[in-house]
This record gives sequence, C-alpha cells and structure tokens, in this order.
Amino acid sequence: MKKMSILEARTRTHELVKNDHEKVVKLLMLRVAQVKYVMNRSPLFSHESVAGLHAKMNPPSPGAEDALIQYALTMHEAFVTHYKPLLEHAPGAHENSSWLRELEDTLLEMRRIVMQNLSKHPALRPYNLLTKLSEHIEKYEQLGSEYALLQGEKNRLARESIFLNHESEEYRSRPGFDTLTRLNVSFDKLLLEKRALNEHWMNTWQSLSVIFKCLTENENASASWENAQHRMMHLYLTNPALTREKDAHGQGLVMILRLAVSALELDENVFVGMNKEDVRDTILHALEDPLFVQYIEHVHALDAAIVANQHERDNHPLHRALMGVQQRENSILLNQEKTEEAIFNSIHARENIAKEIGVIWKEANHVCQTQLNFELDKIILQ
Repeated sequence: MKKMSILEARTRTHELVKNDHEKVVKLLMLRVAQVKYVMNRSPLFSHESVAGLHAKMNPPSPGAEDALIQYALTMHEAFVTHYKPLLEHAPGAHENSSWLRELEDTLLEMRRIVMQNLSKHPALRPYNLLTKLSEHIEKYEQLGSEYALLQGEKNRLARESIFLNHESEEYRSRPGFDTLTRLNVSFDKLLLEKRALNEHWMNTWQSLSVIFKCLTENENASASWENAQHRMMHLYLTNPALTREKDAHGQGLVMILRLAVSALELDENVFVGMNKEDVRDTILHALEDPLFVQYIEHVHALDAAIVANQHERDNHPLHRALMGVQQRENSILLNQEKTEEAIFNSIHARENIAKEIGVIWKEANHVCQTQLNFELDKIILQ
C-alpha cells in the first residue's frame, strides 16, 4: 500500500472532493437565490417583531464556499426549531403561509444536496480529518515557536538579574555605604521600638480594663464621680486606642487610674472576686510607668526620630541608587514569574495537542487505508 505524507494525502483528498464540491456549490447558489428572493419579497420579514430574523437567516456572501455548505447543513433545522415558530406568530402569517412553506422546502433541498453529494463522498471524511490534523500540527509548531521565544526571554531576564546583582554589589562597595547601613539598622530599630511600645501599652491596658470595668459596674464606687470622669472612663473602655490618641498628655488616663486608687482606699470590697493586692499593684505600676501614662509623648519622640532618620536615609545617594536597582529587580522577578507560568502553560498545551495529533492521525490513517487505499507516513513531532 502506498504511503503519503500529510501534505500529499490532503492534496489528494482535496482533488477527489473538489469536483463534487464545485458541483454542490453551484447547486446551492441556485437555492441561495431562491432563499433571498423569498426573504426579500415576503411581507413577514417586514414586521418589527421578526425583522431581526432576516439577518440571522441570510445566506453567506458569494465566495464563502465552506460557510455556504455549513449553512446548507444547519439552517433547515434552525429554521424549523427556532425561526419558523416566531414567523408563524407574526402579523399576516396565515395569509402568507405559502412563503414559509417555500422557504422551508428550499432549505430542506439545500441540506439534501449536501448530504447526497458530499456527506457520503469517500474522500470527504479523510479530507476533513487531514485538514484537522494539519491545523493541529500547525498549532503544535506555533506553540514550539512561542516556547522558544519564552525560553529566550527567560534567559534574557536571568542575564539582567545577574547584571543587577553586580550593580548592587558595586554600590555596596562604595564609600558611604557603612553610613547607609547604620541608618537602615537604626531605622529598623526605631520601628521595632515603636511596635514594642504599643504592645507594652496594650498589654498593660488589658490588665487595667478588667479593673476599670468592675469599678464602673459598682454604683456606690462611681456615684460621686463627675460627668467628665464618667465620660473619660467610658471612652477608654469602649475604644482605648482612639481615646489614647486624643488624650495627648495622658491626663485623662491618670485621672481614671487615680479614681481606681481612691475607690480601693475607700472600700476594698469594690473589686469583688479580685485579689486586692494584685489590683493595687497593677494600678500603681501603671501610674508609675511613664511608657504607659505618657505613651503619646514617647510615640511623638519616636516618630520624630523615625522621620529624621528616614529623611537622612532617603537623601543618601547610595540609598536612591540601590532603591532604583531594587525596583528593577522586583520588575524582573515579576516578569520571571510570568514567563515561568507561560512556559509551563506552553509545555502543557503542547503535550495536550500532541496527544490529540496522535488520536487524529490514527483515525485519519485508518480511513485513508479503508476508503482510499493508501496510508500515512508516521508523524515525528519535534
């Protein structure tokens, strides 16, 4: 049995189908003229409710042979299922039913022409399979080209990354880098100190809030308080962080701490269920802790030091240079991640299409052998 390449086999099957294909197109063109005549002359399509169907049912333009054959194969079923019921409810449909019958008969005839002359042609299925196979091989090769480009981009990004590493090292070896290092270390230290200060305040407050809540729930202990004292206690208990920011010098905090001390001194039974010594120690420790009662002042001092440090660091020429390098490195890293993902997707797509090519080749080879008496050369994918 003769062997053929995919290209030779596709050319051969195309030649076998071509004569009948041309005959079918000529017959269909005659029916297209009839369909257009009916659609253009029928009063049904002029009504607003079905005017849009004209464009949907209009045959393909001359020269679109494959589209015409597809139209012939599918339009009759679409007409009967979707379009005819709509047209039958259009005004004047009963008086113009002959137009509908003629249109349906013509579309049915177009389908019959294709089915009788092409659908059972021995070379049609091999031709369609070989066309599909060729398209898959072309797609596989296209993916191979894309993969090669992606690998080239990956290599370029790697070289650029190495270059930036060298550039960064060169900046780090220049005079003045030690000063920048000290500024960075002190900046990080100040941030850690501010975070620790905030955690210290919140931890202290956590112990105090239990005491304050117990105090406010004792009507006898809070009966003599002034409105300002009630309000300050309420604000600290409901939103301590926000109240702390507004109580800039800690005066309100000291006031409610002293209220707790006074309550304890006047009546030790105020704090029911709590160890009196622990309560006293907690309150006095907070009162004597400048990091707690003068929190805002310490924070402002830290913020001023952070801003001054940051200003000096940001204006250091090596810092600006290294930040520029870092931005380019971040951009390269992002592009590397995107490229790696694209490479992975490309490899996955090629593997899938290679499997499809194998399945289509096997089927195409079988029908070529059984219907046209030749077989296909093996495909070796690179």
